[in-house]
Amino acid sequence: MEWMNLNDISVKQDDILEVKDYLIQITDIFQDKSRKSLTNKYLYRGQKKATEHVLPAIMRENMFDSEAKMISEAYSRRPVIFKDHSSHFERLTRLQHYGLKTRLLDLTLNPLVALYFACNDAEDIRNPPKDDGVVYVYDVDCFPYNSKEIQIHSAIAEMDLKGGITIEDLVMELKDMNIISSLDLKHYEKNNYADFINILTGNYFVISNLSNERLIQQCGAFYMPGCIEIAKETRKRGKDTIEINLVKKTKGNGPDNYQLYDYTIPADCKAGILKELDYYNINKASLFPELEYQMSYITYQNRKPEPTNTKDLEISSKFVSRESSIIKYQDKSKEIFRDIIEKNHAKGVENQDIMTIFEKRFSLEWYKKDKCRSQIKSHLKRFLVANNYSHNEAIIWINTIFDQLDAALKKENLL
Repeated sequence: MEWMNLNDISVKQDDILEVKDYLIQITDIFQDKSRKSLTNKYLYRGQKKATEHVLPAIMRENMFDSEAKMISEAYSRRPVIFKDHSSHFERLTRLQHYGLKTRLLDLTLNPLVALYFACNDAEDIRNPPKDDGVVYVYDVDCFPYNSKEIQIHSAIAEMDLKGGITIEDLVMELKDMNIISSLDLKHYEKNNYADFINILTGNYFVISNLSNERLIQQCGAFYMPGCIEIAKETRKRGKDTIEINLVKKTKGNGPDNYQLYDYTIPADCKAGILKELDYYNINKASLFPELEYQMSYITYQNRKPEPTNTKDLEISSKFVSRESSIIKYQDKSKEIFRDIIEKNHAKGVENQDIMTIFEKRFSLEWYKKDKCRSQIKSHLKRFLVANNYSHNEAIIWINTIFDQLDAALKKENLL
């Protein structure tokens, strides 16, 4: 087989139809030897809508211009709640906890927690989910919550910078707040604030200090975009015209550039996945310790199932009547699969081993059952990885096989 350049290919990922599929995929990531840095951490984000852009809520809802104003109002309404938080970052996570739109994007260190958030719209039995969910995986260098970079950006979030502020004035404000030291100030001045500008224009993944029970239960982490631009402006100073650098807030970017993988969860699989996650104690009650969520979980557990749809029964009976006509095509399907794997021989493995994996999971109308296809792909991938293929090489080979298989089945009117 001729291998392709992985940098030129958009690698497709299998849909997640049950928790087992997901755990296999996540385990494959851990075992990937091509990982760029062993010191990085894997972070995860689950979203109920796969089509929704990954952005902090304040930017997604076009409220970023009001960031400092909203934070100030929140502090004035409940000053007692925030007075015990020692850092700006802790206060920001507390605001996020209570539902204020902030520049923080919720992530987690626990892949099962992310899977829950990709599926939890299925908890409303009266309104089944219509949208596919998604889990994003990031392989990133993380900053501790008390690092200088995070404290600087957390403090700036509270500042109203409309009109801009000079770099020198901003540095002095941060020094007065004890966020940067006199030594830091001298260092920044020495290289004409180049290092300080790098901090301002960076984007950060943050490991939280787990300052509340919810962050602990959800293994909380965050993405914090820099949201800063440096604008050069000219101003009059006496008879002279001088050029100054102004620091201004700007709408930040999402973490798309740091994404490693994404996994789609079909809408009709979400309810089943939530039930499976419940066995692992990943549910609303365990992830949200507040009383109202405990009551909501009890309600969810005791809901009544919807009555069976008679239309579904009619469809099922039609399917059974078609079984005999479909069975005769199975031998032809196996023959097509064997021809394709012989034409696309996987180096270092026997074609019969590949065929055995396929046949063991071969069932009636296998090519139309997403779950069956996913299982075949997952087992093929594990087999290839165990035989010295990288995770991406295995995916490319499997997708090539299935693309050719689907084309051949369509040509034979079997798909």
